[in-house]
Amino acid sequence: MKTFFVLFLAIVLLGCTKKSSKVEPESVPRCEVTPTVLDFGNIQYRAKKTKSFTVKNIGRISFSGTLAVVDESHPGVFSIPEANRNYSLYPGQSFDVRVTFWAGVGQWNATIETGNSCCADVYCQGRGHW
Repeated sequence: MKTFFVLFLAIVLLGCTKKSSKVEPESVPRCEVTPTVLDFGNIQYRAKKTKSFTVKNIGRISFSGTLAVVDESHPGVFSIPEANRNYSLYPGQSFDVRVTFWAGVGQWNATIETGNSCCADVYCQGRGHW
């Protein structure tokens, strides 16, 4: 009986302490976009105001994308610099995107598409007055 107990204990202890050291690579990009809403407020007609958002790679693999401004009310009211449109981020990297609102009279809306399904898009809104 004593031999059986020792053998049983050895099997249990070896089975419990034997862990795999193999780490599976992450295969899906992980992205954090902050903030996801840019509210430019109420500004004077023909004035401009700039705000920014950050795209950060919080995963273990790199990813890339192409930013696009989709104006829902009028093309050109919201813009991003041409140099910031294409991006590629390694794990831990981030970059800021500057968005400029050129106010016309009335309420204006647009979406900044991040160009990668792992990253949220950014909604922009602003209002111009006389």
